[in-house]
Amino acid sequence: MSRLKFAELLADIFKVSKASIRSSTLDDMDWLARRPRDSSLDVSKAKAELINKPLVIEEALRTLKDELVEGSLPAATNQLKQVATKSRDSP
Repeated sequence: MSRLKFAELLADIFKVSKASIRSSTLDDMDWLARRPRDSSLDVSKAKAELINKPLVIEEALRTLKDELVEGSLPAATNQLKQVATKSRDSP
């Protein structure tokens, strides 16, 4: 999944506007440290060997949102809690 698709999925799940999400390339960024072009994570070994399998990304993000709303994620920032609560309360 691309960074762009991840950002769009995150916006969908948290029900926030995608207006500020823009496609870009690594060359567009002015980072001091170099970044890899491919930052994907292969979870096939975890799926094969672990009893508790990794969640599908959509399910993981929905779980994160639910935990933020419930307040059961102690390390969550207030801003994320506000976004999660606002998206829960919107029609």
